[in-house]
Amino acid sequence: EGDVAGAATARAEVARLDPGYDLARRQQALLATSEETKESFESPWRWDAVTRVGTLPPSATNDSVQVVDRTTVWRVEPDGTEHQYEHVALQVENTAGVKALDNYWISYPSDGSLQVYNVRVIHADGSFERAPAPRGGDQGWGGDYVRGFDLPPLVPGDLVDIEYRVDQTQPDVFGQYFGLRHSFQVDNPDALAPVKRAELVVLAPKDVELFSKEQNGAALEKSVEERDGVVVRRWVARDLKRPASEAAMPDRREFMPLVDISTFPSWQAFASWWWGFIEKEFVT
Repeated sequence: EGDVAGAATARAEVARLDPGYDLARRQQALLATSEETKESFESPWRWDAVTRVGTLPPSATNDSVQVVDRTTVWRVEPDGTEHQYEHVALQVENTAGVKALDNYWISYPSDGSLQVYNVRVIHADGSFERAPAPRGGDQGWGGDYVRGFDLPPLVPGDLVDIEYRVDQTQPDVFGQYFGLRHSFQVDNPDALAPVKRAELVVLAPKDVELFSKEQNGAALEKSVEERDGVVVRRWVARDLKRPASEAAMPDRREFMPLVDISTFPSWQAFASWWWGFIEKEFVT
């Protein structure tokens, strides 16, 4: 479910084996048409995780997993709708990593649609196995939805390749507001796992003004450029190490790089807008 690339491959094979099977051919044509009509804003930043096999040495600090590469792309529309693309390759380091990645859950908002490109295990020789289709439907979780995948058997050295896209289906009550706080570490299965490389890309029409601020970001690579009327903001983090564990350690946002980006230039501006949004609820 949701594996568009896998579905296209399967239908093409059915059509090849049985050219007279009209249903498969019609489904294949419908799938192709659907994909053509949806803008692939993420295409310039997609990569094949097979090319990342063997690029990262085993962990020297007994980490269960390492992030080999991660790409996050957001597209902001003039009407306030948002699209997110996420691609992460996780290297399994030991039996703890095998256990932690026995399954993988992808969350998405209740007003969004989820399209899964890849959930697979890539072995050291470059071969790979896709996760089977989820059993049962998506589940509600804290106001969002989640889709769970049982991963194929893992061994240390394998890569877990997760790639998907979430599209907001319609503008919400917040109108043209956009706000994002992005950490370059992954949330699961280990929020402090070492990261070899991670990038954030935010795309917005040039008439949609966005404001950004980095925290703990002295080492971040940053660029801003315009492509065909779209402003491309990009940040890249490299070689993020696991911090030494301490008692009462604060949240990672206090010491690891992150980026805040919003349609508001400051918290004061946001607070003024928010009060205007909810004021009628308090004024009688």
